[in-house]
Amino acid sequence: MSEEVRKAKRAVPRVMFWTNVINGVLTYIFVLVLLYCMGSLEDALNTPTGLPLLAIFYAATGSKSAATAMMCGMLMITLAANLASIASTSRLTWAWARDKGLPSAIAVVSSLVKILCAILHATVRALLLTSSRSITSSVSQSAP
Repeated sequence: MSEEVRKAKRAVPRVMFWTNVINGVLTYIFVLVLLYCMGSLEDALNTPTGLPLLAIFYAATGSKSAATAMMCGMLMITLAANLASIASTSRLTWAWARDKGLPSAIAVVSSLVKILCAILHATVRALLLTSSRSITSSVSQSAP
């Protein structure tokens, strides 16, 4: 993705550094506020919903509607972060495949696809790798 940035050699590392710093500070603030509002650890962990974060939101607000709205906000943030991660991974993988950096074992394609141009081969390799990563991530997250 740095191919699209002016003065990429200097700008990309700066952006990566400051993104991590800002996200780290905001996460630290979120954790402090969450711990301050949490109340009893046992109450949060032994909630009937099975979602400690929802129990903390309910304890902090005293309203089911407000706790649900806050949980929906967390869900939207998580969804946006996952979509951004998938988009970034697919773009990086496509660039890697375009430069023939992926092993040919990943590019197991039918003879019909082999007839098409090299761009399609790179796209198929990137799609296969990204799909396998996404499936692996989903399976590991759904494990108990």
